[in-house]
Amino acid sequence: MSSVPYLIVTLRRTGGTSLTNFLSEVSPFPTAEHEPFNPDRVWGHVTRAFRETRDVAALDAGVSQCLAQKSNIKHCIDATPIRLTQALLRAAHRQGYRIYLLTRKSESRRLQSLFLAFATGAWGVKEAEEIYPTIISGARSVQSFDAEDVRRQAQLDAGALGQTLSILRYEQLPYRWLVFEELYQSDEPLEDIALDLAAELGGDVETARSRTYMLAGGGRQNSAAIAAHVPGFDKLKQVIGECTVY
Repeated sequence: MSSVPYLIVTLRRTGGTSLTNFLSEVSPFPTAEHEPFNPDRVWGHVTRAFRETRDVAALDAGVSQCLAQKSNIKHCIDATPIRLTQALLRAAHRQGYRIYLLTRKSESRRLQSLFLAFATGAWGVKEAEEIYPTIISGARSVQSFDAEDVRRQAQLDAGALGQTLSILRYEQLPYRWLVFEELYQSDEPLEDIALDLAAELGGDVETARSRTYMLAGGGRQNSAAIAAHVPGFDKLKQVIGECTVY
Protein backbone atom coordinates (compact mmCIF):
# COMPACT_ATOMS: atom_id res chain seq x y z
CA MET A 1 0.00 0.00 0.00
CA SER A 2 1.09 3.63 -0.46
CA SER A 3 2.52 5.42 2.56
CA VAL A 4 0.33 7.71 4.65
CA PRO A 5 1.11 10.00 7.59
CA TYR A 6 -0.51 9.28 10.95
CA LEU A 7 -2.41 11.16 13.63
CA ILE A 8 -2.51 9.80 17.18
CA VAL A 9 -5.21 11.28 19.42
CA THR A 10 -4.80 10.36 23.05
CA LEU A 11 -4.74 11.47 26.69
CA ARG A 12 -1.59 12.28 28.60
CA ARG A 13 0.15 9.34 30.33
CA THR A 14 -1.11 6.76 27.84
CA GLY A 15 2.14 5.71 26.17
CA GLY A 16 1.66 8.04 23.23
CA THR A 17 5.26 9.24 23.20
CA SER A 18 6.67 5.72 22.87
CA LEU A 19 4.19 4.86 20.12
CA THR A 20 5.00 8.08 18.27
CA ASN A 21 8.74 7.48 18.52
CA PHE A 22 8.35 3.98 17.10
CA LEU A 23 5.99 4.92 14.26
CA SER A 24 8.20 7.85 13.32
CA GLU A 25 11.10 5.45 12.83
CA VAL A 26 9.19 3.45 10.22
CA SER A 27 7.27 6.28 8.55
CA PRO A 28 8.72 8.10 5.53
CA PHE A 29 6.97 11.31 6.65
CA PRO A 30 8.49 13.87 9.04
CA THR A 31 7.09 14.03 12.56
CA ALA A 32 5.90 17.29 14.08
CA GLU A 33 6.92 18.33 17.57
CA HIS A 34 4.99 16.26 20.11
CA GLU A 35 1.56 17.78 20.78
CA PRO A 36 2.22 20.56 18.25
CA PHE A 37 -1.09 22.37 18.88
CA ASN A 38 -0.39 22.93 22.58
CA PRO A 39 -0.28 26.72 23.11
CA ASP A 40 3.50 26.76 23.66
CA ARG A 41 4.38 24.46 20.74
CA VAL A 42 5.12 24.88 17.04
CA TRP A 43 1.48 25.23 15.90
CA GLY A 44 0.27 26.71 19.17
CA HIS A 45 -0.57 29.98 17.43
CA VAL A 46 -3.63 28.23 15.96
CA THR A 47 -4.87 27.28 19.42
CA ARG A 48 -4.08 30.66 20.95
CA ALA A 49 -5.91 32.48 18.15
CA PHE A 50 -9.01 30.33 18.60
CA ARG A 51 -9.07 30.89 22.35
CA GLU A 52 -8.93 34.64 21.75
CA THR A 53 -11.40 34.93 18.85
CA ARG A 54 -13.54 31.76 18.90
CA ASP A 55 -13.44 32.01 15.11
CA VAL A 56 -14.27 28.46 13.99
CA ALA A 57 -13.67 29.12 10.29
CA ALA A 58 -10.19 30.49 11.02
CA LEU A 59 -9.50 27.50 13.25
CA ASP A 60 -10.44 25.02 10.51
CA ALA A 61 -8.32 26.88 7.98
CA GLY A 62 -5.33 27.07 10.33
CA VAL A 63 -5.44 23.38 11.18
CA SER A 64 -5.81 22.39 7.52
CA GLN A 65 -2.80 24.52 6.62
CA CYS A 66 -0.68 22.80 9.26
CA LEU A 67 -1.71 19.31 8.14
CA ALA A 68 -0.95 20.15 4.51
CA GLN A 69 2.70 19.67 5.53
CA LYS A 70 1.92 15.92 5.87
CA SER A 71 3.73 15.60 9.18
CA ASN A 72 3.01 12.78 11.62
CA ILE A 73 1.21 14.09 14.70
CA LYS A 74 0.57 13.07 18.30
CA HIS A 75 -2.23 15.14 19.84
CA CYS A 76 -3.43 15.08 23.44
CA ILE A 77 -7.15 15.77 23.62
CA ASP A 78 -6.98 16.87 27.27
CA ALA A 79 -4.56 19.75 26.59
CA THR A 80 -6.48 21.74 23.94
CA PRO A 81 -10.10 22.76 23.17
CA ILE A 82 -12.31 19.94 21.92
CA ARG A 83 -13.24 22.09 18.91
CA LEU A 84 -9.59 21.99 17.85
CA THR A 85 -9.59 18.20 18.14
CA GLN A 86 -12.66 18.11 15.90
CA ALA A 87 -10.99 20.33 13.31
CA LEU A 88 -7.86 18.19 13.50
CA LEU A 89 -9.72 14.90 12.99
CA ARG A 90 -11.68 16.31 10.06
CA ALA A 91 -8.58 17.74 8.38
CA ALA A 92 -6.63 14.50 8.94
CA HIS A 93 -9.38 12.50 7.28
CA ARG A 94 -9.57 14.87 4.31
CA GLN A 95 -5.82 14.77 3.81
CA GLY A 96 -5.47 10.99 3.99
CA TYR A 97 -3.97 10.51 7.43
CA ARG A 98 -4.27 7.22 9.28
CA ILE A 99 -6.02 8.03 12.55
CA TYR A 100 -5.26 6.19 15.79
CA LEU A 101 -7.13 6.63 19.05
CA LEU A 102 -4.88 5.54 21.92
CA THR A 103 -6.45 5.00 25.35
CA ARG A 104 -5.56 3.24 28.58
CA LYS A 105 -7.94 0.67 30.04
CA SER A 106 -6.86 1.47 33.60
CA GLU A 107 -7.94 5.08 33.83
CA SER A 108 -7.13 5.03 37.54
CA ARG A 109 -3.49 4.20 36.85
CA ARG A 110 -3.33 6.82 34.11
CA LEU A 111 -4.60 9.50 36.47
CA GLN A 112 -2.21 8.37 39.20
CA SER A 113 0.65 8.69 36.74
CA LEU A 114 -0.61 12.10 35.60
CA PHE A 115 -0.78 13.55 39.09
CA LEU A 116 2.56 12.06 40.05
CA ALA A 117 4.00 13.89 37.04
CA PHE A 118 2.30 17.10 38.18
CA ALA A 119 3.71 16.63 41.69
CA THR A 120 7.26 15.62 40.80
CA GLY A 121 7.84 17.45 37.52
CA ALA A 122 9.02 14.22 35.87
CA TRP A 123 7.19 13.75 32.56
CA GLY A 124 9.57 11.35 30.83
CA VAL A 125 12.05 8.57 31.53
CA LYS A 126 15.11 10.83 31.45
CA GLU A 127 13.49 13.38 33.76
CA ALA A 128 12.47 10.61 36.15
CA GLU A 129 16.03 9.29 36.25
CA GLU A 130 17.23 12.74 37.26
CA ILE A 131 14.40 13.82 39.56
CA TYR A 132 13.31 10.67 41.41
CA PRO A 133 16.63 10.21 43.29
CA THR A 134 16.48 13.82 44.54
CA ILE A 135 12.96 13.25 45.86
CA ILE A 136 13.94 9.99 47.56
CA SER A 137 16.94 11.68 49.19
CA GLY A 138 14.79 14.55 50.41
CA ALA A 139 16.68 17.14 48.39
CA ARG A 140 13.62 17.98 46.29
CA SER A 141 10.11 18.62 47.52
CA VAL A 142 6.91 17.63 45.71
CA GLN A 143 3.66 19.46 45.22
CA SER A 144 0.65 18.42 47.28
CA PHE A 145 -2.57 17.05 45.80
CA ASP A 146 -5.90 18.83 45.90
CA ALA A 147 -8.87 16.47 45.87
CA GLU A 148 -11.06 18.87 43.91
CA ASP A 149 -8.37 19.26 41.24
CA VAL A 150 -8.24 15.48 40.91
CA ARG A 151 -12.01 15.16 40.57
CA ARG A 152 -12.13 18.02 38.08
CA GLN A 153 -9.35 16.50 35.95
CA ALA A 154 -11.05 13.10 35.92
CA GLN A 155 -14.30 14.69 34.73
CA LEU A 156 -12.60 16.84 32.09
CA ASP A 157 -10.63 13.91 30.68
CA ALA A 158 -13.67 11.65 30.57
CA GLY A 159 -15.58 14.40 28.78
CA ALA A 160 -12.80 14.96 26.25
CA LEU A 161 -12.61 11.26 25.45
CA GLY A 162 -16.39 10.93 25.15
CA GLN A 163 -16.59 13.92 22.81
CA THR A 164 -13.71 12.62 20.71
CA LEU A 165 -15.41 9.24 20.33
CA SER A 166 -18.64 11.01 19.38
CA ILE A 167 -16.85 12.99 16.66
CA LEU A 168 -15.28 9.84 15.24
CA ARG A 169 -18.56 7.90 15.29
CA TYR A 170 -21.06 10.54 14.24
CA GLU A 171 -18.87 11.90 11.43
CA GLN A 172 -17.97 8.34 10.39
CA LEU A 173 -14.24 8.97 10.39
CA PRO A 174 -12.23 5.75 9.98
CA TYR A 175 -9.80 5.10 12.82
CA ARG A 176 -8.08 2.33 14.72
CA TRP A 177 -8.49 2.10 18.50
CA LEU A 178 -5.29 1.09 20.30
CA VAL A 179 -5.23 0.30 24.03
CA PHE A 180 -2.16 0.82 26.22
CA GLU A 181 -2.44 -2.55 27.94
CA GLU A 182 -3.02 -4.42 24.67
CA LEU A 183 -0.11 -2.65 23.02
CA TYR A 184 2.53 -2.66 25.73
CA GLN A 185 1.43 -5.59 27.89
CA SER A 186 0.04 -7.96 25.26
CA ASP A 187 0.46 -11.72 25.09
CA GLU A 188 0.74 -11.31 21.32
CA PRO A 189 4.35 -11.25 20.09
CA LEU A 190 5.49 -7.64 20.08
CA GLU A 191 7.13 -8.04 16.68
CA ASP A 192 3.78 -8.99 15.15
CA ILE A 193 2.19 -5.82 16.54
CA ALA A 194 5.08 -3.69 15.31
CA LEU A 195 5.04 -5.15 11.81
CA ASP A 196 1.27 -4.78 11.55
CA LEU A 197 1.43 -1.09 12.46
CA ALA A 198 4.27 -0.47 10.03
CA ALA A 199 2.50 -2.24 7.18
CA GLU A 200 -0.69 -0.31 7.88
CA LEU A 201 1.14 2.98 7.35
CA GLY A 202 2.98 1.71 4.28
CA GLY A 203 6.16 2.12 6.30
CA ASP A 204 9.49 0.34 6.41
CA VAL A 205 8.74 -3.14 7.73
CA GLU A 206 12.40 -4.11 8.16
CA THR A 207 13.02 -0.98 10.22
CA ALA A 208 9.97 -1.88 12.29
CA ARG A 209 11.45 -5.32 12.95
CA SER A 210 14.67 -3.77 14.23
CA ARG A 211 12.89 -1.10 16.31
CA THR A 212 10.47 -3.37 18.13
CA TYR A 213 12.36 -2.66 21.37
CA MET A 214 10.98 0.89 21.26
CA LEU A 215 7.51 -0.48 21.95
CA ALA A 216 8.82 -2.89 24.57
CA GLY A 217 9.90 0.14 26.60
CA GLY A 218 6.57 1.91 26.25
CA GLY A 219 5.19 3.44 29.41
CA ARG A 220 8.23 2.34 31.45
CA GLN A 221 8.81 5.51 33.43
CA ASN A 222 7.57 3.47 36.40
CA SER A 223 5.84 6.30 38.23
CA ALA A 224 4.73 3.82 40.91
CA ALA A 225 8.34 3.57 42.09
CA ILE A 226 8.19 7.10 43.45
CA ALA A 227 4.68 6.89 44.88
CA ALA A 228 5.82 5.80 48.36
CA HIS A 229 7.90 8.97 48.61
CA VAL A 230 5.07 11.33 47.64
CA PRO A 231 2.98 12.58 50.58
CA GLY A 232 -0.75 12.10 50.14
CA PHE A 233 -0.50 9.44 47.46
CA ASP A 234 -2.87 7.07 49.29
CA LYS A 235 -5.47 9.84 49.43
CA LEU A 236 -4.89 10.49 45.72
CA LYS A 237 -5.63 6.83 44.94
CA GLN A 238 -8.78 6.98 47.04
CA VAL A 239 -10.12 10.07 45.25
CA ILE A 240 -9.30 8.62 41.83
CA GLY A 241 -11.01 5.38 42.81
CA GLU A 242 -14.18 7.36 43.48
CA CYS A 243 -14.03 8.94 40.01
CA THR A 244 -13.20 5.94 37.81
CA VAL A 245 -14.53 2.44 37.10
CA TYR A 246 -11.23 0.86 35.94
